[in-house]
Amino acid sequence: MGADTIIAASATVIALASVAVSVTEARAGREHNRRSVRPILQLRKEFPVGERGGLRVTNVGLGPAAITRTELWLDGVHVGGTDRDGTDRVRANLPGPRPWAVSFGAGAFLATDYDQYLLSVGSYDPRQHDAFVDLIRNRLRVRITYDSLYGGESFTVERGPDI
Repeated sequence: MGADTIIAASATVIALASVAVSVTEARAGREHNRRSVRPILQLRKEFPVGERGGLRVTNVGLGPAAITRTELWLDGVHVGGTDRDGTDRVRANLPGPRPWAVSFGAGAFLATDYDQYLLSVGSYDPRQHDAFVDLIRNRLRVRITYDSLYGGESFTVERGPDI
């Protein structure tokens, strides 16, 4: 084998390695871009005395959440989604002051800094809002399925009596 053959073979190996590194780098770049705009929704139960309290939806991720499906269950029975009809069914038979609701459903986008109460009372008082607290802690289950701007991920956040 001559020097020209060894040099040509070495150049070919180096070129193939360069292509492999470029492909790997491109894939890593695309994955990084997807993760850099990933929304992360949280559902939290908050009841600070004297302040707004209830079930809070927050997007703590770096991109907007494209809502693909929402579901509400009350006492184990599916009552709809987090749209107006579903939230109205959840709060329909509560005694005392009727809690406020923020409605959204499939097709909605929750901004990167979205932070709203799905169901809430304005000034939480443990004596006055015990039925509402029982609803949020023991009777209501919420599931929100969402994607990033790229779509197709089907991320899910869920909160309920045993979660």
